Amino acid sequence: MSVISVLTEKANDKLKILEDLTSNVKQIQDNVLEEILTLNTNTEYLQRFFHGKFDKEIFKKNVPVGTYEDVKPYIQRVANGEPSNVISTRPITGFLLSSGTSGGAQKIMPWNEKFLDYLTFMYDLRMHVITNYVKGLEKGKAMMFYFTKLESTTASGLPARTASSSYLKSSYFKNRPCNWYYTYTSPDEVILCPDNKQSLYCHLLCGLVQRNEVTRMGSIFASVMVRAIKFLEDSWEELCSNIRSGQLSEWITDPGCRDSVSMVLGGPHPEVANTVEKICNEKCWKGILKRLWPRTKYIETIVTGSMAQYVPTLNYYCNDMLPLVSTIYASSETTFGLNLNPLCKPEDVSYTIMPNVSYFEFIPLDGDENDVVDLADLKLGCSYELVVTNFSGLSSLTHRTNFRQNRRLFESLMSLSTVSSTVPCSRLSPISTTQTKFLTLSAKTQPIRRRHDLSFTPFPTLTHSNHPLRHAFSNPKSSFHRPHCIEEAGHSDTTEQTSATSVDDNEEARRSESHVALFVRMLGLDNDPLDREQAVEALWKYSLGGKKCIDAIMQFHGCLNLIVALLKSDSTSTCEAAAGLLRSIASVNLYRELVAESGALEEITALLSRPSLATVVKEQSICALWNLTVDEGVREKAADFDILKLLLTFLEDDDVNVKEAAGGVLANLSLSSSNHKIMVEVGVIPKLAKLLKGENKGSKVIRKEARNVLLELAKDEYYRILVIEEGVVPIPIIGADAYKSFRPDLYSWPSLPDGIKIEQTAKAPSRFGASELLLGLNVDEDVDEVDEAKTKAIVGRTNQQFLARIGAIEFEKELKSERPGESQQNENQNQQQQLTLLPCVDGVARLVLILGLADEVAVSRAAESVADACINEEMRVSFMEAGAVKPLVQLLANNNKEAVKLPVIRALKNLSLSRTVCKRIEAEGAVPFFINLLKQPEISLSITEQILDVLAHILDPSKEMESKFYEGPVNGSKADTRSEALDRSVISRLVQIAKTASPNLLRKAISVIEFGTVIDPTMDTIISEDITTVLDVALHQRVLDEPENEAEELEKHLLELEEAGLTISAASRLLTKLLDSESFRQTVDVTLFTELLRKILRSKLPLHYKDWVASCLVKLTSLSSPSPSLNNPINVEVTLYKTIPSLVEQMSFSSTPEAKEAAVLELNKIVSEGVPESTQALASHGGIEPLVKLLEERNERCVEASLSVLYNLSMDSENHTAIMRAGAVPVLRRIVMSQRPQWEKALRLLRDLPV
Repeated sequence: MSVISVLTEKANDKLKILEDLTSNVKQIQDNVLEEILTLNTNTEYLQRFFHGKFDKEIFKKNVPVGTYEDVKPYIQRVANGEPSNVISTRPITGFLLSSGTSGGAQKIMPWNEKFLDYLTFMYDLRMHVITNYVKGLEKGKAMMFYFTKLESTTASGLPARTASSSYLKSSYFKNRPCNWYYTYTSPDEVILCPDNKQSLYCHLLCGLVQRNEVTRMGSIFASVMVRAIKFLEDSWEELCSNIRSGQLSEWITDPGCRDSVSMVLGGPHPEVANTVEKICNEKCWKGILKRLWPRTKYIETIVTGSMAQYVPTLNYYCNDMLPLVSTIYASSETTFGLNLNPLCKPEDVSYTIMPNVSYFEFIPLDGDENDVVDLADLKLGCSYELVVTNFSGLSSLTHRTNFRQNRRLFESLMSLSTVSSTVPCSRLSPISTTQTKFLTLSAKTQPIRRRHDLSFTPFPTLTHSNHPLRHAFSNPKSSFHRPHCIEEAGHSDTTEQTSATSVDDNEEARRSESHVALFVRMLGLDNDPLDREQAVEALWKYSLGGKKCIDAIMQFHGCLNLIVALLKSDSTSTCEAAAGLLRSIASVNLYRELVAESGALEEITALLSRPSLATVVKEQSICALWNLTVDEGVREKAADFDILKLLLTFLEDDDVNVKEAAGGVLANLSLSSSNHKIMVEVGVIPKLAKLLKGENKGSKVIRKEARNVLLELAKDEYYRILVIEEGVVPIPIIGADAYKSFRPDLYSWPSLPDGIKIEQTAKAPSRFGASELLLGLNVDEDVDEVDEAKTKAIVGRTNQQFLARIGAIEFEKELKSERPGESQQNENQNQQQQLTLLPCVDGVARLVLILGLADEVAVSRAAESVADACINEEMRVSFMEAGAVKPLVQLLANNNKEAVKLPVIRALKNLSLSRTVCKRIEAEGAVPFFINLLKQPEISLSITEQILDVLAHILDPSKEMESKFYEGPVNGSKADTRSEALDRSVISRLVQIAKTASPNLLRKAISVIEFGTVIDPTMDTIISEDITTVLDVALHQRVLDEPENEAEELEKHLLELEEAGLTISAASRLLTKLLDSESFRQTVDVTLFTELLRKILRSKLPLHYKDWVASCLVKLTSLSSPSPSLNNPINVEVTLYKTIPSLVEQMSFSSTPEAKEAAVLELNKIVSEGVPESTQALASHGGIEPLVKLLEERNERCVEASLSVLYNLSMDSENHTAIMRAGAVPVLRRIVMSQRPQWEKALRLLRDLPV
């Protein structure tokens, strides 16, 4: 027979039971252990330690004190469907969910009806205790804010839910005694509603309708009471409307709530509605609970531990007129004790331990771990850890216990319950020191209430002490938007602050840490969502105190998982606080990776993906990402396509803080080069460039972060092009001192940035300079002559010169190293590499301005930037209009340092890619300077290559001929200059370079030499040199002899083939022009070059590179045979390897019918004249398919020629398959059936095909 049954039979008076429980602690504890052992002897778990005989001594000796991990496999087996007798003789009816604060994983604990037996027993006891202190409760109802949560199901089909939900959904609650204590204003359907918001609304509605019947109110935790008041503050108008009309709001959709609450309403109550409305409309809500529910005698709720922070708030709303009563200290593991003095102050609450509910043991902290002490044998002045063995399982609660004087009283300064197991007869010790629960056995005098001459024996009492919290945690009224009685609230804060500051620092720190533990415990999944929200808000505020506070939070393993889980909440406040707390934790290097591993990145992404999200939540979530992405490892995980798309969206958010945070995350992600590809693909560059170019400057922070991202991306050559294409230019930061050499022409007549002078129309200058100042305001008919590029150049030059004159173009702070402790040498090197970004108008003008400074390092960096920025025609023309060509040419002429010359030449080379800019470069006299440099044998190969690039662009013969054709003859003086420049020494130097150069350099040298044939028709200077050796080197390309490589080297082979084609084409073109010279024809070895060119013609060189090869071969043939025939071997090869492939391409890809017609007619002519192997060449180059397609044209000449060619091709049976595969048969049949003019030829072709 159970202990409770014996006690119930022994005395019907509940208070007599209390006296019996406290008078014989040792005997009751022995009976409890005996009952547990008797019931569970045959369990698989216990059989490991007992072999037939069992008693208390054997239990203490054999059963070890373990952890949850020791019994977890047994629990999991039952959860997966194995019989309950693995761990318990009593049937396991469900599982209780723990908070998951131990090790980061939520734990499940088996339970049976015994758990609810004792819980109901304690509820009955507290009812009798409270009646000794408060009279008249039986004449009314209780307004209790009870809620249930959705449950899950294990693999065995058993439910898994929180302890409170287990009781409310059990038959114990459904079949509870029908007395005043269990009579509530809310129907059971409201309590059991799965939607907590609907349930809370209905609780308040039922309580207000029955406001004159409420004699007590409360909830399990004080935080729920506070939230209920807040909800009332927001919804009282709607509640009054429902009461006045007698109808429930439409958004209450739960059927049970609607039906049961409608019965409670019972129709309209206008008088009640008016009274409630009048009370809620008052300016000050102090004491509103007593005014709304005038008969209420106390508030029943837990106000110890972490709930102590809500005491001032509750006292405010009840005006200190209602006692705050904490009745029971219980948990999911066991029910510890009962408060025998319920009307005491919250800071004096104590709970008397009930020895019949579990078997309690204590491990001395200062002694041997194996020395386990019984409850009745505790000694004063010692500290203990508590081990609990109960009927439905075991839990490990770590307590530190001190005994003072002669009363055993536990005073809890810190509480963190950690569920280790609920396997009967298991004895578990704490898992880690972070799960410690401080208990002090102090000498408080327990007030004794006498009734019928009954006294309670002194007995250990578990007391929660409510000491002042640190102000970083919360303000009691901070959860409410309306400032009720601000003067009084301010006074309350001052009092609290005075009290807090009077406490010793060490004691304050210890108390703060104890509250941290309670708050972390409240994050558990088994707690009410409202409690979890209050806990995470408190922890967030606490974390703002710095690293020490964050360390105090992070000592609890698994708290990160609980915080991350709160990001799934539907509550804005919860999500904001959870994200804010993660943001604070991620600000510490030590914890950053742990936050990422907890799943924070995924949950934050899911949170930010919600369609409608509060701004504060977005800000905290993105800032958390900002802190996380400081770590390089986390950056790689965070560079996800979805995250990047969200961040780009937030760059357009209305809130500036959200924008700045999004920019900060992108800036961090860009620090890892591995992220650049996906960032570019997602479209980062256009978005950020738009922020920099915008006329509305906006936030400095977001502009800075956008600039940092683009600068990181611009380190890659390809991405730099994309950045410049968006209209922003990288500019070197050279320091304010470098600009001191700038000397503006303040008194000169104005000119355009490119140096063009503006015509002076005034006969005499204005006395005070008005004519210069007002220049340009008088717009005349020539306004159209100033194009957009010139306009931008004028604006940019004006802006930059103004900034330079006033000394605001750059500040020294831009050059300061951001890395503490950096050496001066590294700092100087860092300064030389710093860049910024400017919009094109200002950026181009800034670079031109720097080119005119005296600082050589600054000038060289500016020239490099000009070279990098010349990515297209628009940018090249912009630099020309801004006046970049002239200072670059001057630097070329006047500076002999290679460090300056190389970037200057590179800049001119990239500028010269534009034909328009080429003319300007030549007009500025750059060619002679390049030629002089080229003559110097000591110059480096890199400079030689750059010079030849520029000269090849400027002196390109094809451009020269275009210039003559479109723009008239070149000015004679320019021709003279070129003629003087390309003298014998230059040609000799070019030939020398060409003999030993790479294919690329060889091609450029040949291109410049070729220009000599244009300006000197006699070509004597060129012929006098060993030009034939150069041509021989150029036409001997090894890549033509190499077989096609494997797939992995194919790309390299194609690039080499492309480069060889350009060189061969340039050499063939030069050879063709040199053959016009009689003296050259007499000296050249025609046979040698003929064989070389024929070999090239037969090679796999791309077809468009064979144009000049074929032309040169034809010309060489004409020299040996004045009237060549088509069957000449060379002409045949030209036809087979050049003409026919070109005509096939023309038929296939030409967009005009005329070009296709001309191609097929020419092919028909070649085939009809019987050129050897012409049909084989036509078939091998894919000519059959385009010929078949031409049969469908309406052009009769095309059809006629195509049929003729196809007929000749059909003479070779090997072509039949290709003709039929190209779809010729249906087309031919249509021609025959339609009796088109060519039907006879079509029929003849059909007869030749195997159809």
